[in-house]
Amino acid sequence: MLRARKHAYFFSCDISHMFGQIEIHPRQRHFQKILWKKGLNEPVQIFKLKTVTYGTTPACYLSTRVLKQLSLDERENFPRAADIVLQDVYLDDILSGCSSLNELESLKTELTQLFKSAGMSLHKWCFSHSTNDFPDLHFDQSSEENMTKTLGALWNSSSDTFCFKVSPSTRNIFTKRDVLSQIARIYDPLGLLGPVISKANFFMQQLWLLKLEWQEKLPVPVASEWASFVQSLPDLEELRIPRFLLSENLQSIILYGFSDASEKGFGAVTYVSMINNSGDRHSHLLCSKSRVAPLKTLTIPRFLMNARSLKDERVSGPVS
Repeated sequence: MLRARKHAYFFSCDISHMFGQIEIHPRQRHFQKILWKKGLNEPVQIFKLKTVTYGTTPACYLSTRVLKQLSLDERENFPRAADIVLQDVYLDDILSGCSSLNELESLKTELTQLFKSAGMSLHKWCFSHSTNDFPDLHFDQSSEENMTKTLGALWNSSSDTFCFKVSPSTRNIFTKRDVLSQIARIYDPLGLLGPVISKANFFMQQLWLLKLEWQEKLPVPVASEWASFVQSLPDLEELRIPRFLLSENLQSIILYGFSDASEKGFGAVTYVSMINNSGDRHSHLLCSKSRVAPLKTLTIPRFLMNARSLKDERVSGPVS
């Protein structure tokens, strides 16, 4: 997700029916036997599945290993596409990009040919710029408001922004299980909603201190506080965070990491600051991470050390 924010031209696509395109070696197929019976009086039939079966324990590893081998085998013929497969493929999703339109067209062709050599095809192409300007690319913009899920996060390909979709609970009575379920539905891999999620986690910790059962109704004052928080969640859908961070004619790029702590929790945030040739400076939020302080009492200096470690993790990721 961080690498996706550095490309001027960004695209996403999907490997069509990836698991079903990967054959299992004949000597290993007896591990994928299924029993089938058409009727009560019919004999039991034994089938061996010939391809990788989605949902089995080794399926994700096998598919990832096959894609890695494909990129190694075809690197000489498709060098740039091979690098993308090694670095920018997440299961069956490809998220990558480049710095120019000509390079984008070339990458699309090369990726298509690379997977075609293995009997696979790519579909659900989505592009960060309007396809009306580039009809030759033949991208398949998503149907509903150009919204595309990229590793669980929502990306609006039309405006090239990250956005959020929340499903607030409509209940009037809440339990501890309801609270945890609502928090889990707020997916934010880059930490762009750090303050909101931190507030929810602080509330959840207070429920633990009350020692409530999972299905026990929250006390009226506590439930009222949570209801107020839930009612404010739809406001998150108004957020539009630019995907692309960089700009043209850059003179320098600087990463700034900040960390802080309190008795309730600690966190870290990374900003990217850019200076162009004209001396203008632009700064953007890159990512953040926060954690709730443990129930075991620690000193503020200890929390600050934890926050610093968290900051080092946030900064070292983008640098690497």
